Amino acid sequence: MCIVFMYVSNCGKKPVKSTKYKPATYKLIIASNRDEMYTRPSKSAYFWENNDSHILAGQDLKELGTWLGISKRGKLAVLLNVNGACSPSNLRKPSSNESGETASRGSLVTGFLRTPPGLAAWTYCTSLCQDLENLDIRKLYKPFHLITIDIRGRNCDCNGTK
Repeated sequence: MCIVFMYVSNCGKKPVKSTKYKPATYKLIIASNRDEMYTRPSKSAYFWENNDSHILAGQDLKELGTWLGISKRGKLAVLLNVNGACSPSNLRKPSSNESGETASRGSLVTGFLRTPPGLAAWTYCTSLCQDLENLDIRKLYKPFHLITIDIRGRNCDCNGTK
């Protein structure tokens, strides 16, 4: 089972009616595990190269996707596999290639991290389901949860401005 723990500080804001205020040391803490296919080759977190130099993430060396990443554009994404899940009867088994493998879910994380700075996380996720006839993620991928966060979204007030 994939597990993620995320802590986001209050961005140094003083709590109401508090005289004992200490600013947060860390703005973001993430703890996660990668529990699928331990023998699959992967690379520890690093800044990717070329057009993806804004991405900090580990990398699946077989499919070139990732399970967790953050970008200098303020994008954060985490993929959680859902193993042994009971699928609703209306969902079909994911399509597989000749070797029996389904599409890599890590491309969903990479896709979000590559989006332009102004694109909201919900817009990206919604776009994955827009054309169900040609791109049905229920058919392409094994079950998963995809967490996408735009750290610089309009509700973030870490710099004292909105």
